[in-house]
Amino acid sequence: MKLAAVMSPIVSSFLTSALSSILILFLGVQCLLMASGPAALAQDKTLAQNKTLAQNKARTAWDDLPDFSATESRGSLSWKIYHSGSKLRVEPSTAGATIWAPEEDKVYNLLIFPEKTNCIVMKTSQAQMMRSPLQLVYGANTTFKPTGSKEIVDGHSCSVIEGVTTTSDGKTFNSKIWAADDLKGVPLRINIYADPRVVTATYHDVVAGKPNAALFTPPNNCIPPEKTYQVAPKR
Repeated sequence: MKLAAVMSPIVSSFLTSALSSILILFLGVQCLLMASGPAALAQDKTLAQNKTLAQNKARTAWDDLPDFSATESRGSLSWKIYHSGSKLRVEPSTAGATIWAPEEDKVYNLLIFPEKTNCIVMKTSQAQMMRSPLQLVYGANTTFKPTGSKEIVDGHSCSVIEGVTTTSDGKTFNSKIWAADDLKGVPLRINIYADPRVVTATYHDVVAGKPNAALFTPPNNCIPPEKTYQVAPKR
């Protein structure tokens, strides 16, 4: 009995001390969680923002345009176009073609003869050829806004999309696109509102899908523009 009487206060004191230690440890952990909570949330938010920025940066100028071939018309002028990935081939006639390869920062101008094809290669900034409305509207500096409305163009139900493009000099212009629902979103009409004019391009004979890769492969005899005026050496 005496031993029990002696041990009882000791056990009680030990339990009280242990409970106090556990309580202090618990409160300490809670404080650490509270302190790190905002930082953790901020870190998660930063990671999410970085992921979004990376996704936006990974977008190319043609992400919203499917692969296709068609006849592009502006007024009384028409020519064949072929779009694949980031590349665009424009054929104003059977004797000439231009291949735009923005990822390479190159433009290939082809002169097609029965016996051979001559090729001049230049940087995109050097190209003086008229650009397709596709290149002006479908770009990294264009913001699209679906209107939710539908219209029929050449018998196809089209989603009407509005766009705002910011040019390299900071100016903006508006556009409207009629994208065919049954052709994977290929545009059948594009309006570019360049005050006070409206530039309209229409697309016919559309074939949705990736064109032949050979159409975008330049010949191996391409020369830069500065060499086109050199006199050929005498033999």
